[in-house]
Amino acid sequence: MTLSQFFDYCNGICGVRPSSQRWGQWAFNLLYEAYPEIANNIRGGEADPFYDDDRIPLFLQAILEHVKAYLADERFSC
Repeated sequence: MTLSQFFDYCNGICGVRPSSQRWGQWAFNLLYEAYPEIANNIRGGEADPFYDDDRIPLFLQAILEHVKAYLADERFSC
């Protein structure tokens, strides 16, 4: 999936991005609404896309790392 396809997908499930927000702002705000702990872990670091849309790939990678850590945690295994 390309970034463009990902954003089209996000627009479809999360609503259209407000024209007043860049992609990085919108993506970070969506993450914060759904998972504030993960967003706060990313905030201010090299993967924070709020002020720099070029960081969106790092942002997505950081989210993936949080998901992997969650799935690896034995307390949450089936």
